[in-house]
Amino acid sequence: MRTIRGSAEIGKRGNALDTLRIAIPRFRDSAIPDGGFTIVELLMALALGALVMLVLFRAFAGAVAAQAETEAQIAGHQQSRDLAQWIAGIIQASSAVRTGTASLLELSGSFEAGAPVECVGIFPGRLAPLRGTVVYERRRADCPDGATSTGGVAALASDPTVSTTVAFGYRDARGRPVADVNEMRLIDLTVTVDVDRDGRADYRLTQVAALRGDHR
Repeated sequence: MRTIRGSAEIGKRGNALDTLRIAIPRFRDSAIPDGGFTIVELLMALALGALVMLVLFRAFAGAVAAQAETEAQIAGHQQSRDLAQWIAGIIQASSAVRTGTASLLELSGSFEAGAPVECVGIFPGRLAPLRGTVVYERRRADCPDGATSTGGVAALASDPTVSTTVAFGYRDARGRPVADVNEMRLIDLTVTVDVDRDGRADYRLTQVAALRGDHR
């Protein structure tokens, strides 16, 4: 009887061990559902997603910056062309040069039919808010010498948001460089535009304009 009881007890223990051995793998399998992801896989997916979003954001930001730069360049080119054409029209409507330097041009003439002789001046802005701009001044009456420095009706001829300069060169009717205002008949004007104000010219446009025939 003892032998039988002992065998029964051993059998019970053996069944318990078998049950434990079977339950353990089943518990491990139930911890990971079929078709699910581990934490490591989820972290990798999030990292890849963040990387893709970063690449897309940089590409979008680069496209926006490129578009803004292109628009600024187009505006700068348009600014230089319009200003050069406008100054050339003033020169062609003038009859004489009153003062002519590399950066300042003062002209005289009757710019409207039946109107008295006037002085017009084109020069760079000197004060801090106007630096990098081109100023146009118009003065009536006797056109005194240095009218552009003594005041008049002045206005900005260029966009103040874009750094713009104008340079002048003077030639006689045969195209030879001259310094005497009485011999100046052809004026070379160069408009330089610095869109981003980095000190380097983004656009430079040169144009030649001639004074009208009724000199003096």
